[in-house]
Amino acid sequence: MQNSPAIIDMEPIPERRAKGINPKPIRLLSDLRLHWKMATVLFSGCLLLGLTVVWFKFPPLYETKAEILIEPVLPKVLYNQDNTSIAPYYDDFVRTQINIIKSYPILTRSLAQFAEKGFDWRLPGENFREAVSRLINHLEVSQIRDTQLVTISLTSASNHGLSTLVNSIAATYMEGLKDKQSSTDSSRLKFLQDRQKQLEEELRQMYVELGEAANSQSIGSTDEKNIYVYLQAVVEVQNTLMRAKMDESEWKVKLGELEDRLKTLQIVDISAEVDQWVENDPAIQDNRIQMSRKLQNMRIALAGMKENHPERVEFEKSFEKLVEVQNRMRSRARIKAESVIRGKLIADHNLKIQEAKTEYSARKKNVERLIQEVRLSEEKASQVNNEMTRAVTSRKDIKRIQDSLLMINERIDQLEVESWAPGRIYIVNRAIRPEVPTAGKRKKMLVLVLLFSSFVSVGYAVGREKLDHRVWTTADVERIIGRQPTGYILDVNQLSDKTLNPQTAALDDPTSALAEQYKRMALSFIREQEQYQSRIFTGFSLYSGEGTTSILSNILCTLTQRRDQKLYVDLNIKNPKTKLPSGKNVRGLWEVLEGDCSLEDVIVRESRLPFHILPLGNWETNGDSLYQEMGLDALLHSLRMDYKCVMIDSPPFYSSTDSKYLAKISDVTILVLQAGTTTDEQLYQVVQELDEMQIKVISMILNRAVLSREGAWGREKESFMTPRKPPEKPYQKNLA
Repeated sequence: MQNSPAIIDMEPIPERRAKGINPKPIRLLSDLRLHWKMATVLFSGCLLLGLTVVWFKFPPLYETKAEILIEPVLPKVLYNQDNTSIAPYYDDFVRTQINIIKSYPILTRSLAQFAEKGFDWRLPGENFREAVSRLINHLEVSQIRDTQLVTISLTSASNHGLSTLVNSIAATYMEGLKDKQSSTDSSRLKFLQDRQKQLEEELRQMYVELGEAANSQSIGSTDEKNIYVYLQAVVEVQNTLMRAKMDESEWKVKLGELEDRLKTLQIVDISAEVDQWVENDPAIQDNRIQMSRKLQNMRIALAGMKENHPERVEFEKSFEKLVEVQNRMRSRARIKAESVIRGKLIADHNLKIQEAKTEYSARKKNVERLIQEVRLSEEKASQVNNEMTRAVTSRKDIKRIQDSLLMINERIDQLEVESWAPGRIYIVNRAIRPEVPTAGKRKKMLVLVLLFSSFVSVGYAVGREKLDHRVWTTADVERIIGRQPTGYILDVNQLSDKTLNPQTAALDDPTSALAEQYKRMALSFIREQEQYQSRIFTGFSLYSGEGTTSILSNILCTLTQRRDQKLYVDLNIKNPKTKLPSGKNVRGLWEVLEGDCSLEDVIVRESRLPFHILPLGNWETNGDSLYQEMGLDALLHSLRMDYKCVMIDSPPFYSSTDSKYLAKISDVTILVLQAGTTTDEQLYQVVQELDEMQIKVISMILNRAVLSREGAWGREKESFMTPRKPPEKPYQKNLA
């Protein structure tokens, strides 16, 4: 098989990767080592271009500066203030002075003085206003930290007149400051004196108003404590009114109860009092005694008469009449007694009602009087409170005016002292002509250019590798499927001996590096055979020309079994390798399946290769799929009993369904991946599809790996994707 890469006709890879593929890690040193040529070109180009731009864009500059001392604050002995209270105001003052130095009037006069000395700041075709604006942009005025010094610095590509211009700016600022200080002090002093007279007049008027308020309400009404006396009087009157209202309510309730009692006396039952009165009346008692005697006598007389006595009837009638008279007398006495007793009770009760009405009226009048007293007390307290409030407000206004007068007097004294002892503002160091230019921003820009060039070169290498979704190394295989491949085979072009035949490299030169790699993979297959009694191995790639035949034949060459224990089965119907020189296929597996010959007749046992070969046969004239043929599975079981290792060269995965069928009936499936051709998503999808088909064991081999990517020997070890336990019993020969 040729080792040159085959032309693969395939659809472009989708931009979105399949779910489950881990992104490539960033290996900075490895990426730089792989793409060092282009990274070096980019680094050199960016560095050269940046150095050119920095050299012409940032030339050396001349710089000069002048220093001004600003001490506008008087000494502590005059102000009687600490430095801590002066510091914030001083910082604001310095910032103001910096803006004044860079103001348009100061710079205009400075350029005029600069021109009088024979220099010209303006460029050709530039007006005066544009020249001042350009000077403002170039001028740097700042305060030296933790000092009272302000620096005026200017940079230019030429030192001609540079120090003269800076000194002119400093001198113009000093002159303007002196004129402004003189004018400002006089205007401030006049304003403060006018304000002093105004506040004195207001203070006098406030004293007059306070005196009038004290005279109108007595001197104590303006005292804050005096209001409590009036408030206490109001509270006492209110308490008295509350008690009077309670008495009024009590008598009103009593009067209502008495009136209700009067209605009750008119209908109340007084029979007991009437009976008692009747019993206790002397006339009635005497009359009753006499009547009782007469009745007694009549009873005695009747008792002595017989029933038929003629006078008995008269006596009985007289007795009954006498009893009736006695009853009528008692009835009239009861009526009279009831009228007298009820009349007396009602008269007594009416007297009580009259007394209650009198008391209720008195209480009501007392409440009305107390309400009037409360209203008068509240009016008096409110009036006193208003006067007291106005007096307190007046005293506060007087205190405020007094404080303002005190501050104005102090400030007038300060201004008068400052006019005799002003603060110090003078030039400490004048600007001198610079003789040696400074590097300016050139050094910083050179460092930035160097960092940018490094970033571009490193970013290219990392991005180039990050965007490359092809499988190059065993680490890429492990990243996609989660396990390392069984091994990898270096590209022949990467080896020192490029004359080796790829299909028999392990046989032609057993001591070569390529043969050593095949030997390492052969050990993995031997362990698979010993532990799991695997016999049938099917190998295929994704597309044609990716080296499956070379890998399978070399593995068979390096296996330690005898010639008659190893068999190479050519089932690549798309591109069979067992053809005659004329191009015609020899008799092989197809003829055995058709019954034209036996298996012993078609197996090639004598060749320069240390294994037997089972050709495909004349397949092209009979069909194009092994999947539809019957008896292939039984034939493979027969070969399992005769050989310890059966290597099946299957068609590519994407070219024929036969590869999936052969992988299904094999013990181990060998997937050959070509480095730099197979993509991450292709590998992931193939593994997912094989996993869905429930393939027993999958072995990955990376072919044509690049030495610079994989290292001297890379990372290769036995790695089969489907772990399993050894079978409990060895395979038994079964031809069914």
